[in-house]
Amino acid sequence: MSRQRVTAVVLAGGRSSRFGRDKLAEPMDGRPLLDHAIDAVRPFVDAILVVVAPDAAPVLPSGTTLIHDPTPFEGPLAGLLAGLQVAIDPIVLVTGGDTPRLVPAVIESMVAALAAGVDAVVLEHEGRARPLPIVLRREPAAAAATHLYADGERRLRAVTEVVATRVIPEAAWRVFDPDAVTLRDIDAPADLP
Repeated sequence: MSRQRVTAVVLAGGRSSRFGRDKLAEPMDGRPLLDHAIDAVRPFVDAILVVVAPDAAPVLPSGTTLIHDPTPFEGPLAGLLAGLQVAIDPIVLVTGGDTPRLVPAVIESMVAALAAGVDAVVLEHEGRARPLPIVLRREPAAAAATHLYADGERRLRAVTEVVATRVIPEAAWRVFDPDAVTLRDIDAPADLP
């Protein structure tokens, strides 16, 4: 049986307010942080969409498509919706542009957990379901995101509150990622390795 096609949506439209400057352009190991997030999803997907603010023009690695949020700084749900409107594959892996490392076995287990009757898969961490990374079925997620956004919602987590969501228990995924690097994002300069 062949695997289903997957598109990555990398959310990169935030203000970087806690960082104090454009964190996605910040060098990490000699390359922009955003490049690391793109490289992190590349092994799992057939297409990569990078969603940025309306006026942003980052230089992206080859094999990526730039998508602009329709309105600046409307939140992660707006970025997800912009990506889902362009994605054509049935499954979408969503991560942040400030998340430089994804452990392959964790992401593979998330995609595998998207079984019949499940429209979203997230990871549990410290007793809560984390909104990123998230694996979604494109059609139900796009319908939910459209409705939520029209109703004024801006939280990414809201999608998992209205579609059938499987939460992978922390004990299950930490076997593959004992240091939880899949969930580490860069919010402040001190977070850079």
